[in-house]
Amino acid sequence: MGKRDLKEVIILNAAEKIFEEVGFVNAKMDDIAREASMSKGSIYFYFQSKENLYMAITYRGMQKLNDFMYTSLANHKDDNGSKCVIGLLETYIDFAEDFPLYIECLLDFMAINRASSSGQDAAKMTEAMKSSIYYQKISDIQNVPISLAIKEIERGKRDGSVLNPNKPELLFITAWSTIVGYLKLTTASGKHRSTLHTINKLEWKKYVLQLMRNQLESRV
Repeated sequence: MGKRDLKEVIILNAAEKIFEEVGFVNAKMDDIAREASMSKGSIYFYFQSKENLYMAITYRGMQKLNDFMYTSLANHKDDNGSKCVIGLLETYIDFAEDFPLYIECLLDFMAINRASSSGQDAAKMTEAMKSSIYYQKISDIQNVPISLAIKEIERGKRDGSVLNPNKPELLFITAWSTIVGYLKLTTASGKHRSTLHTINKLEWKKYVLQLMRNQLESRV
């Protein structure tokens, strides 16, 4: 790793810590510089704005998520399509629980990007974000998890493990929306809590995945 690459990694690690502690809006470049043990000028030399840092972290998270997804497929290479889909969904949940900042950044990027593309709330996608070198990089790989899951659903239809007659895209988006809802509620309950109201989180996670299995195997 070259000196520049090493500096960028140190800055990104510092930014991640500050964003996790106070959130993107409340984060200050001074705080990131202090955490990285660098001058604020050095931070701006490598990353021209806080938005560019945000995009770099989002890209880092997207790369890591995709790596996890490919690993999941490799681990299930001898399984049928349905089991591979469930493996991908479980991997997504585990990733979100282990790296909440990455998932927050990814979901925010996707929501803001879609709204901006359709002309709604265009101001949310600032020029600093759009001009970031990471903007196109994220756009190029953000649909990898979706594509992998849909391909496995299609394979499941061919091998007979996915019996649901609905379109693979519809099956995926239904499963994904359920999981995003689960993640938002479990996150809201607090990082160190094992229950939400009276429901054990692990028990709920297993039930959510069982619902996804039932959905794939249902003929309705």
